[in-house]
Amino acid sequence: MKMIISELGILLSSGKVISSKNQFYLRLIEFFRIFLLALLLSFVSGLIILAFFEIFKIEKPVNVFLNSFRQKSWFYQIALACLYAPIVEELQFRLCLKYSQINFAAFSGIWLFYFLKRFMTGYGLFGEHNHTSLAIGLSLIIMGAIYSFLHEHRNVNNRLAEFCQKHYKVLFYISVIGFGFLHKTNFDSSFSTLLLTPVITLPQTSLGFMLGYVRLKYGFLYGILLHSAFNFFLLCFQF
Repeated sequence: MKMIISELGILLSSGKVISSKNQFYLRLIEFFRIFLLALLLSFVSGLIILAFFEIFKIEKPVNVFLNSFRQKSWFYQIALACLYAPIVEELQFRLCLKYSQINFAAFSGIWLFYFLKRFMTGYGLFGEHNHTSLAIGLSLIIMGAIYSFLHEHRNVNNRLAEFCQKHYKVLFYISVIGFGFLHKTNFDSSFSTLLLTPVITLPQTSLGFMLGYVRLKYGFLYGILLHSAFNFFLLCFQF
């Protein structure tokens, strides 16, 4: 645990961490410790939020998403929280922490899907009233086009790689803060809620830091696994 905390301190200051080359069973032991640490940070963040609203006598914003989420079936909750959300959010925020052509193409495609799904209206590819299939189709096309472009234009790809390497620390913190702030959309859209975003999203921001650490230390799939395990643990208190 001391080594993990030490590496987290280095990551906090430099935005970098050395990849693990430990054997599988040692990785699992370290992973479990990181999972416990992520839960502890989330718990502490929750206490800070409670103290903030108690001290300043401010009404806590309504978590509209959570209220709606609790009305869904247990199967829907598990599928969304433990499968869909971890995969999509890790693609959005942590895949490109290690640059490659395919990573950048997938990162671009998943963000296009997010914006199309959120803001586009109309019919799907097969005439259905839900436009999800159209959003997926367009995103896959753009993803393939970006990958092909970078493969053909190596100079552009090299510049992107150099940019990511040069601004590594900034990009890491953008991923951490962006992940936290994205969860502001779970709450009501009032101006007062917007001002409180750094406070009400503190648990997600702290989780984003831990997920970034796992992604850089152990790889992308381990980040999805931690994200899924964390959400499943929280879900256990819903049932």
